[in-house]
Amino acid sequence: MAGEQSRSGRVPELDLLRFIAALAVMLFHFVSWDQQDTLLRLGWLGVPLFFQISGFVILWSASGATATQFAASRAGRLYPTFWICCTATALLKFDSVTWPQYAANMSLGHFLLGIDSINPVYWTLFNEMRFYVLVGLLLVCRQLPHVERWALAWLGATFVPALTPLAMGDYGQLFVAGMLLFLIWRDGPSALRLGGFLVAAVSTTVYQSGDAVVASYGVAGWNRSAATTMLVMHATMLAVALRLWRFGGNFFVLGSLTYPLYLIHGPIGEALWPLLELPVWLKVVIASIASLAVSALLAKYVERRACATMAKWLRVRLDRLAAAARLGRVLSVVPGEAIPANAPATSSRRGA
Repeated sequence: MAGEQSRSGRVPELDLLRFIAALAVMLFHFVSWDQQDTLLRLGWLGVPLFFQISGFVILWSASGATATQFAASRAGRLYPTFWICCTATALLKFDSVTWPQYAANMSLGHFLLGIDSINPVYWTLFNEMRFYVLVGLLLVCRQLPHVERWALAWLGATFVPALTPLAMGDYGQLFVAGMLLFLIWRDGPSALRLGGFLVAAVSTTVYQSGDAVVASYGVAGWNRSAATTMLVMHATMLAVALRLWRFGGNFFVLGSLTYPLYLIHGPIGEALWPLLELPVWLKVVIASIASLAVSALLAKYVERRACATMAKWLRVRLDRLAAAARLGRVLSVVPGEAIPANAPATSSRRGA
């Protein structure tokens, strides 16, 4: 990879787009509560943008990493902020959340147990985790160098109804689109990459602008607006991948607000809404400012500190477990060989 984006380890345009997506989802929720007839209600389309950006960023983070390093980085990135926001949500909804429900939500495994989320947005995190598992399997099976063919196979599987639970349908197509965009950004465009992205882009646009989806978000009849928004989103992401759209600035701060803002705006808004006897636009402004302020605190004291600390701690321990497993396999084929007294706990200090 070449250029300032590669040296800095970030793509500024993606930081900006992630923040816009989080802001759009927040405003969608706030204006929807009062049934406002405004284009802000198209903000639910920020979620497809999130998934596409995840496809790009997660494949990037897996490149050059071991399976244990990838697992540690993802857990460290996902859980610290989530635990704090989940706990805050439970406290704000103390009269309707049970202890078992809270405990199950804290693991994000509550979907497998059939337990309700205490925050509706958690369904997206579960899909993210499923994506992480698929990428992790590619690492474990040493198939990441062949990720392009697997991404295209995954794209094909999304069109097979019987495979929908595994392939994740429309959401899977968005992850695949992001993966192909990363390959275009890193290695350059090719007919297969561009063709696969185009198929995913058209398919997801048709799905997200269909009657059933549009009506489910309370904007029945807005099919054309939804389709236009999706096409603009895809075109913007492609422009980033082709390096046609670049900013000279650094949007790291905005990018760091994204995850906490996505998790905390709903509980804050729900707590403030009954207390604010004001015009709708003023309620939206106040709730947005409050959500951004809390997100900034979480970004500074959790996103930039606790996440890295947890990832490092997990990486060391997972590396030790992996080293122990490798040593066990060696000893199993050399019966009776003693373990040296000075045997190292890990095979490498990388990531410690």
